Amino acid sequence: MQQYDNITEDNVRTYLSQFTNVCTYNNHLKALKHLARMNSSDISIKLRRIINERLITAPNYYTVRHLLESITDRTVKTYLSLCATSGIRVQRLFNLTWNDIDFNNRFVLKSIEHLRTKHYRPNPLHNDVSSLLNELPKDKERVFSMEAKSVRRAIRKTDVSITPTQLRDFFYNQALTCGMNHVIVEWLMGHDIGIARHYLADNIKQEYEKFENVIKLL
Repeated sequence: MQQYDNITEDNVRTYLSQFTNVCTYNNHLKALKHLARMNSSDISIKLRRIINERLITAPNYYTVRHLLESITDRTVKTYLSLCATSGIRVQRLFNLTWNDIDFNNRFVLKSIEHLRTKHYRPNPLHNDVSSLLNELPKDKERVFSMEAKSVRRAIRKTDVSITPTQLRDFFYNQALTCGMNHVIVEWLMGHDIGIARHYLADNIKQEYEKFENVIKLL
């Protein structure tokens, strides 16, 4: 709402009508309730109830392993394996280029920002995924030249219903379960950890081994 000094219930209801996602609706409503209180008024509109059954949960290890074993398209299998082991946002992985990968040191997105000041996030490359990547043709700049619908189609052919984003959630949960430093996990997911990134960058590979030694894809 652009006119914060004219927050009425009718205006708020009209503004909130554009949001279908419950969490987005509630977040905007909370902000507007706060602004209303600052203007010595109140909004009686209630937050929407989140139904737990509708929440999308991260898959477990056996489900992910079964999915990857069921995918016959090697390019799609490699993409989904990266989603499940790197922590990188799925759209960024979809647009990955061969220049983003350091096979010698096994890092993904090796060229981010400034290495000298450690303002970078070198996500480790899982050994199994490295093997899959090496089997793909490298005649194009992008690693994955398929369309997004090809990924959805390949998943639908299996008996597992999982999205690439859920595979990223899988990495987050499993990395913590395997004992990785939770701050490093947050960093690998792309979450802001502030100045801590300067002190933790050198420990990434050592921490990632805790995940890699447990989670096997091949």
